[in-house]
Amino acid sequence: MRDLEKHPPPTSFGLYFWWFEKRVIQKLLPKIKLAGYPEYSKGWIFREKWNLLYIGIGSNLKTRILACHFRGNANVSTLRMSLGCLLVIELGICLWKQPRLRDGEYRYTFGVEGEKKLSKWMAGNALVRLVETPDYEALEEKYIRQYAPLLNIDDNPRLFRPLKVLRSQLKECAKLKVDKPPWKCVKAAHERFKEQCRNYSSD
Repeated sequence: MRDLEKHPPPTSFGLYFWWFEKRVIQKLLPKIKLAGYPEYSKGWIFREKWNLLYIGIGSNLKTRILACHFRGNANVSTLRMSLGCLLVIELGICLWKQPRLRDGEYRYTFGVEGEKKLSKWMAGNALVRLVETPDYEALEEKYIRQYAPLLNIDDNPRLFRPLKVLRSQLKECAKLKVDKPPWKCVKAAHERFKEQCRNYSSD
């Protein structure tokens, strides 16, 4: 993943920030109305051609960033789940229902091949920066509230609701009892997502 393959993260406490090029975001997300976002952030931080879309924390940055987000699967990474749901059409991947957990909830992943495609996409399109600090939990809340990155769902004061709805609808598609990927359901969910984005405002 650009600057992480040669220089793995440390095993210390800290925060991490996932950045994506502006051209990638324009392709990833339909044009949305951001009138309600603070002018200084517009829902993300802009530096040169990179935009901040996700903030996270870890008691072991190396494990959290590489093992969970980059080499893991959607079931253990909110970032992978969100990115994968946005990319199902482009990458030709599909969310699959996994065996129930003890609490009765299903797990969801993009399958072995789908997760490989997602990791490859992230390797070519993401940039990660990190900050080592023992105060990572308090700082995460502060930065999410300050910058409201579009891919952060929990504790985001300007929650990007179309994404949350898309994730939920694709999970419903995954529950269909079919032997092949439920593309009709998936494509319909994405069409609804694009329509919601066209009419979306953070106000």
